[in-house]
Amino acid sequence: TSLAAGDTLKFQESYINKWLNYNEEEYTGILEKNLNQVETYLQPISLCTDVVDTLTNEDCQNHTENGYISLLDTKDFINAGNQNSYLVNDEQFYLSNNNSKNESWFIDEAGNVKTNDGTDILGIRPVITIKSNVKYQDGNGTKDNPYKIEKENGLFGSYVKLDNQIWRIYQVNEDDIRLVLTDYLKVNDKELTHIYSAKNS
Repeated sequence: TSLAAGDTLKFQESYINKWLNYNEEEYTGILEKNLNQVETYLQPISLCTDVVDTLTNEDCQNHTENGYISLLDTKDFINAGNQNSYLVNDEQFYLSNNNSKNESWFIDEAGNVKTNDGTDILGIRPVITIKSNVKYQDGNGTKDNPYKIEKENGLFGSYVKLDNQIWRIYQVNEDDIRLVLTDYLKVNDKELTHIYSAKNS
């Protein structure tokens, strides 16, 4: 999905973290609440809270427990291959660290590591840690045949076709199911774009 981190907010206070993790506030944990049996399968995340001004792959000095879902930090991105990483795919996405100006680190389309004030709406890539005793049911770990750690019995993440549009279920409530369009909004087969910040559309 795409979200703004929030103007100069640390990750723990960010809109992204509130979307990922439930913390007893209203409208938090949309993703966590829709994952099946989170406590059975997932280990709580140990989030690196280091202030990062220079990119290195040195060990993190400061950690805090932060729910079950996080984002990659700057060290994760460097250790995954930096600009040569499989993570670089013409998409922008936030990392979890801030710098000493309290700006948010993000990766641009070319794989460059940059900062912004957190108001830009960019992609996010949630990170989870699966417990070591969880056994997989099927799959070989590839994109086309991922590991499956439970039988497919939930609606979350499923696809729905309405007319000629494909939607994905992102929230299952008691009285309704919420969907998100998997493609850009189009009129007469032409994508609609609107300016929503000084840098993006």
